[in-house]
Amino acid sequence: MRKMDKKRDNTIVAALTQVCHAAQEEGNGFQWLTHTVNYQNFPDSLTVVCVYDELPAESVKSAMCCLIQSTLAKQAISLLNPARQIQFKQQTSK
Repeated sequence: MRKMDKKRDNTIVAALTQVCHAAQEEGNGFQWLTHTVNYQNFPDSLTVVCVYDELPAESVKSAMCCLIQSTLAKQAISLLNPARQIQFKQQTSK
């Protein structure tokens, strides 16, 4: 990973950590989130996966999408296609 990519990744991690803490305070079954990115195709390749106890209602998904987009935007990171780049999954049992 190039130095610039590492710096950008640290920025993304910091922003998504803020999102994670805010979502956990909501108490709507949110568990955690993660991201993947290919910096040769950034920002289009950035994908955020939000994991919940059960798949959330559309209103919760919409609020989470807004939170993710606004938090990343504060760091000058724009999602080009949020409907594709933000995913919601149900936590699987162990």
